[in-house]
Amino acid sequence: VAPAGRIGVHLGAGTIGAWAFDSASVRLAAADSVITVDTMRARWRGGHLDGSGTIGWAAPHTGALALEADIGDLSAFDLVARELTGLGADSALGGGAMQGRGRAELHLSGALGALTVAGTAAVDTVQWLQYRAENLRGRLTYQTGDSTMDTAVSADSLGVGTLRFHGLQAAAAGHRAPGNARTLHD
Repeated sequence: VAPAGRIGVHLGAGTIGAWAFDSASVRLAAADSVITVDTMRARWRGGHLDGSGTIGWAAPHTGALALEADIGDLSAFDLVARELTGLGADSALGGGAMQGRGRAELHLSGALGALTVAGTAAVDTVQWLQYRAENLRGRLTYQTGDSTMDTAVSADSLGVGTLRFHGLQAAAAGHRAPGNARTLHD
């Protein structure tokens, strides 16, 4: 049974894991088997995320939802990156906080259970620990119904310590084979 109703949430300054934000809010409504994201916003030091649109609860009801992030200062994600990689401030890799700026977009279309997710991200220049990348770009398309994925990344240059690489490109595409679903356990 599809939900019906409205909900709004507004948060002042806080943290989610290692990521600190200044404010976040979302207003949702559900009616006639469609979920409407009226507004979605998050603000943090050096960046913001905005989104709106609709998603179907189940086919044949569909919609389209767009999220855009403008990140003028990547240092807000330094602790998140350290937590994800396990590289603490005392890491042998040295270096200071993450520096750089970027932009990302994420588009969802369809209905829950059969979504198409398409995203792009671009970082002009990023420096973190001993790593440095220029014109880092990425894209991802994923379809939940048949688990089809297509992704690509590129960088004009990538450096690690004294090593430098130029004109890097990588891509992957495929889908999950029937019967190969796996569950990961801690």
